[in-house]
Amino acid sequence: MLPDVELAEPVDALVGRLILMHLADSVTVVKELTRCVRPGGLVTFQEINISRARAIPDVPLVTTCREWICAAQREAGSNPDMGEQLAQVLWSAGLARPEVAVAVSTGGADSPAVSLIAETVRSLLPLIERGGAADARTEDIDTLRGRLLARVRAGAGDRLPVGAGRRVGAARVVRGVRRMPSAGPTHRRPEYEAGPAHR
Repeated sequence: MLPDVELAEPVDALVGRLILMHLADSVTVVKELTRCVRPGGLVTFQEINISRARAIPDVPLVTTCREWICAAQREAGSNPDMGEQLAQVLWSAGLARPEVAVAVSTGGADSPAVSLIAETVRSLLPLIERGGAADARTEDIDTLRGRLLARVRAGAGDRLPVGAGRRVGAARVVRGVRRMPSAGPTHRRPEYEAGPAHR
């Protein structure tokens, strides 16, 4: 398991991306790994909220794909919305004053976002079927990308944004300072950024 890591000396930073969502006890893992970080070092994780992915205006097929992906993640024992729980995980792991910033990537109909959705569904299809969310015999996965593109373009041309919210949480490691029991995680005012969906 990850907490079993042994290092000769403390490191300057602990960085993780899309890893906590796959852990059964993310708080314990962060708490144990934080012991490997020097005092004043940085602990930072990036996680996603898959259920927040959407097309604007709404494209039902995009919504259906999102629901399939979330169902597959839950079937695998993963948390598709770890992003919105990130501040609490860092706080519960004993990190003082964790801060979380939000970034929302967007892309038009011809951005990599549409292909990403289709290929994610393809890769998760066994889990999607196992959980009963969809049946490969009735869903033509080979034409999914083309159908997504057609429906997104029909909805709002090439300007339609498709994206999901990402949250980046960070905290400094402080030794010998007791956290006040009445305090809680700090939420920075959300910072939004627009750009390619694959960024």
